[in-house]
Amino acid sequence: ESPGLLGFLPKISEHLFGEELILPSVATWWCGEAPVLAQALEKLPELLIKPAFPSQSFAPLFGRDLCEKERQALAERMRARPYAYVAQELAQLSQAPVWQAEDGQLQPRAIGMRVYAVASRDGYRVLPGGLTRVAAEADAEVVSMQRGGASKDTWVLGERAPSGEQWKGQRTIGVHELVRRDPYLPSRVVENLFWFGRYCERCDGSARLLRIMLARYVDGDDPQALQAAVELGESLMLLPDEGELPERLLAALQGDDWSFSLRSNLQRLQWAASQVRGKLSRENWQALVELQREALALEAREPDFGELLDFLNRLVMSLAALSGFALDDMTRDEGWRFLMIGRRIERLQFLSSSLAAFLRSATAFDQAGLEWLLELGNSSITYRSRYLAVAQLIPVLDLLLLDEQNPHAVLFQLKLVTRTLNRLNDEFGVPREGGLPKLVGRLGRFDLGCLENPLFGEASVRAALEGLADLLQEIADASGQVSDRLALRHFAHVDDVSQRTVSV
Repeated sequence: ESPGLLGFLPKISEHLFGEELILPSVATWWCGEAPVLAQALEKLPELLIKPAFPSQSFAPLFGRDLCEKERQALAERMRARPYAYVAQELAQLSQAPVWQAEDGQLQPRAIGMRVYAVASRDGYRVLPGGLTRVAAEADAEVVSMQRGGASKDTWVLGERAPSGEQWKGQRTIGVHELVRRDPYLPSRVVENLFWFGRYCERCDGSARLLRIMLARYVDGDDPQALQAAVELGESLMLLPDEGELPERLLAALQGDDWSFSLRSNLQRLQWAASQVRGKLSRENWQALVELQREALALEAREPDFGELLDFLNRLVMSLAALSGFALDDMTRDEGWRFLMIGRRIERLQFLSSSLAAFLRSATAFDQAGLEWLLELGNSSITYRSRYLAVAQLIPVLDLLLLDEQNPHAVLFQLKLVTRTLNRLNDEFGVPREGGLPKLVGRLGRFDLGCLENPLFGEASVRAALEGLADLLQEIADASGQVSDRLALRHFAHVDDVSQRTVSV
């Protein structure tokens, strides 16, 4: 009987090196061969069935845990697509102690350890370290980082080299071998950096708007301003439509079922960051870890609006730190450029959508509404230092729309995105964006004087605001379309060409 493709691996090793393996390999068979499939189906209760390819999404199945009906269903699936399955003997996993903070005690967890060796002209050298993966649950029989597992530091003991002695395989790097840019930057890494930037800005915008709503709900002294902020949250899909306001605010912050909740976006941010761990500095990564730890600690307690408000204040500062790391802590390679493009597109889309919804609301002339709009645009201090006056519509719009020195103004971000895309497209030989420059011109030509001296009274002011809101929404839609086009041009991971950052 054929042992299957994977069953040959130990024999191949014996043939190549002329010696038996010191450690036995876990017996594994690919079910794409008819004899192997028949044997696997016969011994199904004694085997672990796993996907043959990483792209498959089903979890490993233990035959012993399945009832007769479930085994029959699995057998039918295996007969229909035998090439998609691998059968493996059950392995007895080692155990290691893990500290459980919530229980205040050590508990055993299954582990799987990997050590590594590197090849040289003089033979193999075992690296002084390794990776130990730890299962997430006490009864887990599969050790997987994708299933919530963790890792432990691992030391591999060996003879210590004399002080100052270099490994013979180490090579000297000369002047002609200096590297000043990443020689290979896969498109998937660039895409994750792009979305890391977008989620940084998305979490910041969500946190600021939720802080505005929560602060005004806790104070309870301005229901009109609170209602305007709530309507904005609804229009941006950051706040669920159903239920009482306290429950809706909690869902927007911590909801598992609300896909637009701040918690969900923080999880996406953490995932994107984990995919580009090698591009982030130690301090940058530590800031992300602390942010996640604080969010998890908050979820473990009963929700208190005062604590939630404090958490949002700390979160906004943590996200500002991530922005600082991006600006001052990363080399200016293509990955960094896409990260910054992601941040700028997300900020442009959020600012434009928020201002469009605000201008259509009944509080466009309300002082309290204008004050929280400045807070949302992170421009309160700038406004106060310039005008020493209460918030008024025309200067607020000038600061948040047309001020080319304010990084939180729509025109500033629109011009910055346009220039960045033009440089990127020129470098990769891609046609320039045609829609954004026109929008830059239309927004730059908007005359705030039409709000000061209306020809037809209040009706003409309202008409001007509606037209401005339409333009802002058009800018928001265009920024989303730019993001889609970037994905199609640079993030199509289908062949060797498209995996090199650009595909045209």
